[in-house]
Amino acid sequence: NLQDEWNNLHSTKPELKKFDDIYSTIRDLLFNTEINIIPLNSKSDAERTFEEGFNIVIGGNTLGRGVTFPYLQTVYYSRTAKTPQADTFWQHCRMFGYDRDRALIRLFMPPFIYKLFQELNNSQSALVKQIVEHGIDDTHLLYIDGVKPTRKNVIKSSLLSLISGGVNYFAAFPVNKDVKKLDGLLLQYEADDFITVDIRLVQEVLAEISSEVADDWDSKKFQNAVEITVHSQNIKNARLLVRTNRNLSKNTGTMLSADDRSKTDKYNSDVVLVMYRVNGDKEKGWYGQPFWMPNIKLPNGFTFYKVD
Repeated sequence: NLQDEWNNLHSTKPELKKFDDIYSTIRDLLFNTEINIIPLNSKSDAERTFEEGFNIVIGGNTLGRGVTFPYLQTVYYSRTAKTPQADTFWQHCRMFGYDRDRALIRLFMPPFIYKLFQELNNSQSALVKQIVEHGIDDTHLLYIDGVKPTRKNVIKSSLLSLISGGVNYFAAFPVNKDVKKLDGLLLQYEADDFITVDIRLVQEVLAEISSEVADDWDSKKFQNAVEITVHSQNIKNARLLVRTNRNLSKNTGTMLSADDRSKTDKYNSDVVLVMYRVNGDKEKGWYGQPFWMPNIKLPNGFTFYKVD
């Protein structure tokens, strides 16, 4: 068994010491009981350090925030949580330390935990890219469903707004900055079904939409959510459906027809944008001018957080 492990390590570090030398050293360590098995729990010595000797450390929740182990090379990580918190997982990454031999690192964990770490790492990379390019303002966090940014007592829930993937959001009281510009962008895509377009078109269209009511629609929030989706999921295209000559009434509480809503349900992994050109008749409660009304749906399985 030891020979098999040496072969595995040698595959990533060819300059590894010869097997016979390592075998001899490990045999001596075992027979002289120089390998310490240390359980960490509520009764453990909180001041204990692991900078010397050969240690196998076993612990659960006590291996929490900010714990680091010098020269930690092999990790078995199986900790699960009913509601994972992103900042806790980021803190757990610190326990792996900064003084390892990268060629000899071995990490073991169940596939679903590996996938969670992978998604959180993608989210963090996208977050860093957002901040570098656009600053801290209007920054969004993107997490897979079921993951929260942090504990409830860290951020006031009233200040934390979110957009859920797979949900249709529309502007009930839209205001267009330039209807003619939107006509030029959108009329060429009018069709019976969705058309695949460059994701940049979605961003350009969203930039032209605002609302009469502050809490009705925030285009900037959706633009940022789309952008972080692009960065983290490498999405380059979106699905666009354009409809004209719509006779919607104001304050109806809905936008999509049953058929169009059914069409959006076909695309669960895409950014989906539906644009209605509403006639805007006064008898329908509008202002007698045509305008564009947006409906957007972001990919299933993700939640976009924004701290106001």
